[in-house]
Amino acid sequence: MFETYVKDTDVYLVTPTGDKRVRTGGATPNQDFGTPIVEAGRIPDSFLAAGADGALGVDFKVVTSGFNDLQKEVIFNALNYLAYLLSDSDGLDMRDGRIKDIDLVIEAKPIDGRGRVLGSAGPRRVEGSDYLTSAGKITIDSDDLQYWSRMRLLHIVFHEAMHVVGFGSFWGMQNLISSDGRWFHGDHAVRMHGSPVPVEEYGGSGTKGKHWSESVFDRELMTGWYDSAGSYLSPITVESLRDLGWQVRKDYLLLHEIQEFI
Repeated sequence: MFETYVKDTDVYLVTPTGDKRVRTGGATPNQDFGTPIVEAGRIPDSFLAAGADGALGVDFKVVTSGFNDLQKEVIFNALNYLAYLLSDSDGLDMRDGRIKDIDLVIEAKPIDGRGRVLGSAGPRRVEGSDYLTSAGKITIDSDDLQYWSRMRLLHIVFHEAMHVVGFGSFWGMQNLISSDGRWFHGDHAVRMHGSPVPVEEYGGSGTKGKHWSESVFDRELMTGWYDSAGSYLSPITVESLRDLGWQVRKDYLLLHEIQEFI
């Protein structure tokens, strides 16, 4: 499991984007997941997060437990944004036709009391020898959850979902990290960064070697410590998804959502 720690549990996150929602146009009804989550009324415990209007891509088939309706809406928005990044603007299938949905269980339950570990996540099923996730699980600490703003929950769910799709989870298996665990050397991320990407050298087994270096990236969303002062999602992180075998929207750098999401 891959853990996210908090730097300051007493400060709520405030960002200029406030409650801005990410794109939600891809959510549609189906026989298993009921009505779209964006409609008025009670939000179902199970839903589909599909981020792209009319584009092929990877969708999240989500089953939640332990969350209220407002929290489920935030979870939907976080996953919908990741699905949007993993959608294709040219109409190509993301996974060579093998996987179109990722089954994802998200639960809220006690982990270690308030503070310290905020959540954990990881893949639960992969397809083929290239470690492409088809099922995963996210656990959010219910003792922390009750104190979070909507934006903090959005950040934490997105961070943990990144672990589900392979960030930090499969770096070693795909030979994307140096033998000493200090550098990520996937071609796309390195090209964006300009050199091998520094990886976290400290923390527990769920943090060290599985996140970007906190001392280098500080407030970037995929370091191992959540920053209450605000976070950002870097193009380096998005490009690392390509190194894991995902196709990513070619126009993501032109989208204001990638700047305003965090």
